[in-house]
Amino acid sequence: MALVPRPEVNVYGCEPKLSKNKLKRHLNIEEKVAEKDAKKKELREEQLARPMLLPPTTPLTTMQKCIICSKIITFISSFLRELGFLEIETPIMNTISGGAVTKPFITYHNELDMNLFMRVAPELYHKMLMAGGIDRVYETGCQFWNEGIDLTPNPKVTTCEFYIAYTSYHDLMEIMEKLFRGW
Repeated sequence: MALVPRPEVNVYGCEPKLSKNKLKRHLNIEEKVAEKDAKKKELREEQLARPMLLPPTTPLTTMQKCIICSKIITFISSFLRELGFLEIETPIMNTISGGAVTKPFITYHNELDMNLFMRVAPELYHKMLMAGGIDRVYETGCQFWNEGIDLTPNPKVTTCEFYIAYTSYHDLMEIMEKLFRGW
């Protein structure tokens, strides 16, 4: 089998050209996308800077934000305790990852010489307690979601998760409506 030489393509002397119209369209699209992204970022930063309970014109200090968050968590806890829920605390680090479909953060325990997973959801422990006979449980705590960082997801979030036995979603809707009405 004989090798046949391939013809060489000579690109010397060729100049790439982009028509004015295509260049203008390309630049306009890039500018519009950049403007839209900047507006989104500005709006998102403004939304994150203040709780949703106050009008957007109200500037808040860090201390005020902490006080508002504390009052909200206290209110939700009081509401659920009044309904007979038991507040529980579940592990934040565990040897297995579970509870939600998301990539967990992994940390290392020096003394035990092992990797541990940061909690993504407490639901497995809640369900175990429900199976063990406790019919109303709730927990307010931090979850850690390793899903990247941009303007929308935050890797550390505080959630309130509750479970109640022998009810339908209609009962849960009623509970949530009472909570949002302020009891």
